[in-house]
Amino acid sequence: MPKETSQVYPQILSNRYGKVKVYRSSNRTRWVKFTVTWSVGRVRHRKTFSDAVQAQNHAEVVLEQIANGQPLAGQMT
Repeated sequence: MPKETSQVYPQILSNRYGKVKVYRSSNRTRWVKFTVTWSVGRVRHRKTFSDAVQAQNHAEVVLEQIANGQPLAGQMT
């Protein structure tokens, strides 16, 4: 019987203003890491977590900030 997984990766969270992806990866020692990626303009940002819940929460916060225009506010002068 195949092993069931509750979540499929990469997870893609999106709204009309942007898209945030959560990737799952592991290395040879079976450590699992979750990487949240998003883009602001032409710059790609990444942040890594060891817990899926923290990665999901951060992705939701970033998506909300993109919708509100907050990541762009620091770059405009």
